[in-house]
Amino acid sequence: MASGSSCKDTLTRQFAVIADPRATSTTADLIQQFELVLKTRDKITEVSEHSVRIEDVQSQLDQRVTQTKDLAFAKRVDSAAAPLRKKFEALRAELYEVGCHVDQCSLDQPMKLYNQLMTINGQIQLGDYAPTAQHREMFAEWSGKVAEQLRKLQQLEENELAAFNRLMQELGMPAVFVPARKVIS
Repeated sequence: MASGSSCKDTLTRQFAVIADPRATSTTADLIQQFELVLKTRDKITEVSEHSVRIEDVQSQLDQRVTQTKDLAFAKRVDSAAAPLRKKFEALRAELYEVGCHVDQCSLDQPMKLYNQLMTINGQIQLGDYAPTAQHREMFAEWSGKVAEQLRKLQQLEENELAAFNRLMQELGMPAVFVPARKVIS
């Protein structure tokens, strides 16, 4: 359509969407599949968002060390930031393959929760059938492990990062900013 022109005619036609007659699955099977795919997608998003959150906190810790390196209290800031950064890294390493930069990293490194969820998500979508009992069990197990890591992250932020931020406030330096988080159930 040329720029500035408009379409005045609208054509409509009714149609019906029908299942592939070769498929043996029921509508209920497909609904179950879709629901588990959505739950898995949401869990993958949650892992990704928290991995980015941890990276941001680590970056800010590094910045505080750099900002204070020429000040009298530099050693104090570095001594507080270094072990805290390692704890954040340990959490991120449980959620996500931090040292992986290629598609085949699972060949020589253990799969972390992110890739486990990505794998099961692909398996659930593989055919036109309801998820298997094993799919449900694996999703439940990995979701529980994600929740456990996110509780640890929340405790780390509420306790040790808060203590680091009190130190920064005492020294007149900017705190590490962490956005408000969703309540973890």
